[in-house]
Amino acid sequence: MKNETYFIILLIACLIGAAAVVGINRKIDIFGLYGDHPCGNISIYGEEQYTKYLHMHRYVPECYNGLLLGASLSANLDPVDIQGYRVYNASLMGARIGQLDQLYSAAVDQGAQFDVVIIGIHPYLTGVSEGPNMHLAEKGLQSAWGSLSLLRVYGFALIRKFGLWESKFPRNQYDANGRNDYNRFFQVPDVDAHILEKAKNTEIQALANNKEGMKSLAGLLEKICQSRSNLLLYFHPIPDEIYRANQETLASYWQQIEHLANLYDNQVIAADFNTHPAKVNKNYKNYIDHGHLSEQGQQKLIELINERLREFR
Repeated sequence: MKNETYFIILLIACLIGAAAVVGINRKIDIFGLYGDHPCGNISIYGEEQYTKYLHMHRYVPECYNGLLLGASLSANLDPVDIQGYRVYNASLMGARIGQLDQLYSAAVDQGAQFDVVIIGIHPYLTGVSEGPNMHLAEKGLQSAWGSLSLLRVYGFALIRKFGLWESKFPRNQYDANGRNDYNRFFQVPDVDAHILEKAKNTEIQALANNKEGMKSLAGLLEKICQSRSNLLLYFHPIPDEIYRANQETLASYWQQIEHLANLYDNQVIAADFNTHPAKVNKNYKNYIDHGHLSEQGQQKLIELINERLREFR
């Protein structure tokens, strides 16, 4: 066989193989990007940031009129319990404000119309300058046709579906509304002692003073308000010992958030749940560590969120 003929046959075989891979992935449609799909039937199996970014391109715009954004502190909240809206929990483990901006922008660019956006505020969210490795769009939509990231998602899906590694990849960790039920992984044996130890750490003060992060938050708020969505900013309840150890810094931090909220009149509500009469942050049974909430704490927080959301209706 001549070299030219061999090359042509090899090229055709590769093209057919690539087309077959793309066709299979489009048919499976694990991210809800292509075919018809019922709302609530697209879940997350792994690669959370990558998956949620792709969810913003069709699944979320078509199926939800509310969005919950935040870092891990809000990722375990069940959005089904948020009243009056169908909310997708787009919170990301380890998220920074710029990544939330990317998620929101991707959804709106695809025609999403959110009646309400809820953002869980904490100095961690705005406290670190973001490098290029934090860009969610780096892999691109074409990666859903065939890529290593896609293969990893398939692998996680098989592991969870068949319960092959339940201790690390439990079947019910994620749901179709974006919730990440991670509590079994974050729970510490002695919450009270853990909080007392963390109260000695002053890292939160440096996080709260990051001007670049606050500027990024201001930009996201402007985008949301320009789209005419109502916006609830809530200050995540920080355990009382930690809050009091850093009270001056945290009070100043929240004043900056309130200043941003006041620029948009009644379209934005800023709710400080650290000073709320319900005193969620004083009962350490509401926590599983120094900030993430127990099931009891999640319910208390959602009650406070629902209370403030009623002001929009």
